[in-house]
Amino acid sequence: MAGRRQSVRIEGLDQLRGAAARIQDQVRRGIQRAVTESLDAVEAEAERRAPTRTGDLQRAGIGTEVDDDGLAGDVGFTRDGFYGLFQEFGTSQHPAQPMLGPAAEAERAELPRRMIRHVTRELGT
Repeated sequence: MAGRRQSVRIEGLDQLRGAAARIQDQVRRGIQRAVTESLDAVEAEAERRAPTRTGDLQRAGIGTEVDDDGLAGDVGFTRDGFYGLFQEFGTSQHPAQPMLGPAAEAERAELPRRMIRHVTRELGT
């Protein structure tokens, strides 16, 4: 048995690689859409929860930034809304009025559903 060899020829490997690359691109696009939508939802919920004495935090104090690859991002206080940190965490003279934390927590369960919905849509299934 030492001298016996078998060979296998796989046909269609190039097509398989192409299909896998297309699927990878579709999944990436779906996740990018879900991440952007999720960040926007956190921003909107944080703005809704923000204290409204002047309304500045709702207008320009909270912003969203998506990473270059579109697979992650941040929601936080803008330069003009830096004082939102004092609202979020409180001070020795002012109790915390969190808005970002609760908004992110509210979105935590929704993000996987968004990903499934957008990836499924991209894949056309």
